[in-house]
Amino acid sequence: MKINLEIDQLVLDGFNQSNYYGLGVAIEQEISRLIGRKGLGNLATRQITSTGGGSFKMKEGITTRKLGVLIAREIYYSFMK
Repeated sequence: MKINLEIDQLVLDGFNQSNYYGLGVAIEQEISRLIGRKGLGNLATRQITSTGGGSFKMKEGITTRKLGVLIAREIYYSFMK
């Protein structure tokens, strides 16, 4: 099965743009982990054209990896609604 996920816009206030590549890697890895562990539910039979990923508060000094995990979880669980 092939899954295509395209994030057209991601707004991160106060986040250093030099970390975007690492953030993308972290998001991809966490979404892959979640799908592998929890599956796709009814996503396998439908197409989603957009979703609101939600928002969350982050602690100062959060690592790029941890931020990627938080974003990926917001994306994944918004799809599962």
